[in-house]
Amino acid sequence: MTMGGAFTQILRSSWISNLLWTGGGLLALGLGTLYYFQDNLLYHPSIPGMPKSPRENPPGYRSPAEHGIHNFEEQFLKTEDGATIHAWLLLQSDSASIPTVVYFHGNAGNMGFRLPHGSNLYKQCRVNVMMVDYRGYGSSKGTPSEEGLKADGRAVLTALRAHPRVAPDQIVLYGKSLGGAVALALAEERPDEVLALVLENTFLSIPAMVDVLMPLVKIFKGLILRIGWRNDRRVSQLAHPILFMSGLADELVPPSHMRQLKELAVRSVWAQLYTVADGQHNDTWFRGGIAYYRNFRDFLGKVAELVAEGKAGSKATKAQNVCASTSSVMANVGGEGLREGIARGSIPVMPPASLSNVPSAAASVDLKTKKSD
Repeated sequence: MTMGGAFTQILRSSWISNLLWTGGGLLALGLGTLYYFQDNLLYHPSIPGMPKSPRENPPGYRSPAEHGIHNFEEQFLKTEDGATIHAWLLLQSDSASIPTVVYFHGNAGNMGFRLPHGSNLYKQCRVNVMMVDYRGYGSSKGTPSEEGLKADGRAVLTALRAHPRVAPDQIVLYGKSLGGAVALALAEERPDEVLALVLENTFLSIPAMVDVLMPLVKIFKGLILRIGWRNDRRVSQLAHPILFMSGLADELVPPSHMRQLKELAVRSVWAQLYTVADGQHNDTWFRGGIAYYRNFRDFLGKVAELVAEGKAGSKATKAQNVCASTSSVMANVGGEGLREGIARGSIPVMPPASLSNVPSAAASVDLKTKKSD
């Protein structure tokens, strides 16, 4: 080899080496950034261009009173680690003899934007509803994290069970998307204090979602993921009745995740999958219309039967008045309350980029019963 050829080979080798070192450095920097800032990628208490707290929300999203619900309490609960979380407890006149649904919302925005949905559950299923903002969300204080949100759930459950107007053995956990993970974690930790669960558009786990949203990173997820939210493992351990509500047009969490969660619920005394054909991640309740609330009511009725048979609940007591009778509730279906609530829309429950999919206040819905699987 001539001197010139050797020199060229050295230069080429040096260039390749520098390229590899640079690429490796950039990769390490990127993975390090994901490791340290992954909470910021999951939890979105504030959405650019939208209010952070309910009191700053537009009309219809600030208070249950704007939905004709005046029998409610505004609470600020202290958690075991010193955070303060904001909650609304919507109470029926016979609150102590009916179920209370704890509403754990998704990962973006405050609970006020869930008022149309929460108020519909209150009116159409005739249950108490506890709506809560996680730490760092809305008017709640603290910084969101996996362990922090678990502590928030424990604080809510403790407060409800001690409330004089709430039946402590009739607490049902509802969770949408991230909220489903909070509900599952709470039910796993305190199984005897939870009667049943309703999960809507919830993911298998954060590692599984990385495969969906960040496929280029999945080979490194074992090294960089600090967040788990292993719903796949938790659901298989629960004996509670569980209703899985899935939007088949979900553009963020693959509907297959909900199907797999249902299949994994092998210990559940009763598990059912209800689907909405055109339901997207944020609007399954909206697009489900009347059938959505009918399925929610029917589930609560089934839970009452299981309790009466001694197959569900920490005590084998009958859960009378689990929900209003089909005839009385259906008499109100299609009325202004449901029409207005359905038309208001909801808030994103995964990345803020999905804001464009939120139904507007002027949206309408076909109130005919929709078929479901």
